[in-house]
Amino acid sequence: MCNLQSILGYNFCQDANALDPRFTDVNNLNSVTIQNGIFDNLNLTRDVTTECSSELPTVWDFLTVLDCNFNGNIDAGNLEYVLSQLSAVRIKRRVAGTFDWMTLFTVPINSADDLLFERFDYFNAYGVEYEYALVPVVSGVEGNYITSTVDSVFNGVFICDSSSIYKFYAGVNFGGGEQVNKTGVFEPLGSKFPIVISNGVINYFKSTLSGTIISQTEYDTRQFSPLDNIKLRSDILSFLTKKKAKIIKDWNGRIYLILVVDNISVSPNNDIGGRFADIGFNYVQGGDANSRTDMENAGLIGVT
Repeated sequence: MCNLQSILGYNFCQDANALDPRFTDVNNLNSVTIQNGIFDNLNLTRDVTTECSSELPTVWDFLTVLDCNFNGNIDAGNLEYVLSQLSAVRIKRRVAGTFDWMTLFTVPINSADDLLFERFDYFNAYGVEYEYALVPVVSGVEGNYITSTVDSVFNGVFICDSSSIYKFYAGVNFGGGEQVNKTGVFEPLGSKFPIVISNGVINYFKSTLSGTIISQTEYDTRQFSPLDNIKLRSDILSFLTKKKAKIIKDWNGRIYLILVVDNISVSPNNDIGGRFADIGFNYVQGGDANSRTDMENAGLIGVT
């Protein structure tokens, strides 16, 4: 009689896992458990070509999955390795179901603290499903996209740029607009009908917008707060007079890339002692708010 245990070893005949297949290809590994021992190092790698050795690995390479030295902690990540390779993180957005990504922000990464960042997308239109992506940049080359989908829903009328945003809570008034289409009309003698000449490609929208200035404190408490109201009025006037492109958007789905033109009007409500005032301004369309190129040229996206 042949003794299989003596030929094939203990694991073949006496172990609960004796007949389990060898782990030659393991995918989607989610956890590792070690127990009942004293451990100096735990290293997992995708490299299956190296020989088994008792020497502890000292370098984190591209195939390393985790490496923990249990030196007062159980950290097993590759933060130092990542920081040595990572130059920036890009935050991108696109309309769900489309292909053209728009880079909203580029965040330079020089230390571990730089990975703790927060950015706000002020340029989302109402009623649109967006897909956002975090994209690592290594030596100028983009890595895998980490994506999430968001439904864009809000109330009110907003005017904003890349760093500031203001909302009109009450008394919002959209002025009548014009779609500018420059042409020349020539009426020659002896002709019943004129000749219309259009040599350029000028074609943009212009209009007006006004609203009552109410601070967030007044809106929340329903109590008049003179100092908060005056400060907000001053901040909005300073914001509107900056010679930079802005975005206007509302809960109807309208969104415009605009430039404020002409003077800003301030109209106090004298029926209540001028406590509240309306601010109004004229604007012209300065580009397409859905165009990556126009938004970049306006300096609204691609900032840090």
